[in-house]
Amino acid sequence: MRRIFSFTALNVTQTLVTLVDSVFRLIVVFSLIDLMGQECCNQILSLSGVLFILPFLFFSTPAGHLADKFSKRDVLIWTMWAEVIFLFIAIFAIWMHNVFSSYLSLFLVALQAAIFSPAKYAILPEIVPEDDISRANGHMTLATYMAVIMGTFFGSFLAEISGRNYVFSTILCFIASIIGLIFSYLIEKTP
Repeated sequence: MRRIFSFTALNVTQTLVTLVDSVFRLIVVFSLIDLMGQECCNQILSLSGVLFILPFLFFSTPAGHLADKFSKRDVLIWTMWAEVIFLFIAIFAIWMHNVFSSYLSLFLVALQAAIFSPAKYAILPEIVPEDDISRANGHMTLATYMAVIMGTFFGSFLAEISGRNYVFSTILCFIASIIGLIFSYLIEKTP
């Protein structure tokens, strides 16, 4: 029963990370388009896409080594703290209409996800019975894709219903990140 609870906490945590990533990326794009003008739309989309992908390309392998060297649960908690801090910075970047800081916060949030990802899969054999690892992978994959789909919807939806109040939308991401951090502490301790 404890292992099921631990896996559920992991899955909630990783779902919230993915949801926040998807929503926040759109918030940054929409806020920069409003700030810089519609004529910069292609440039903003291109640069935000590159800044979001680069951490996964350059930091996924070192993050895997990090997850091998330290307790995977500790890596997950450290990266959740990083996400909370990065989103706190992002609130001020968007509030101040600072283009560089908005892009930087997007890169940092993506960096957090890139470091988080290897540990979230590597911890499975430590918290899930061996016979259930494939099923657990399936549940996590489903939750990841649902979070991406929901994040794509909610990024646009939040911009619309908040009257393009991107600070408010980022605060909601920050709150979701704090909830993810709390759930990360519910994952059982690993060696």
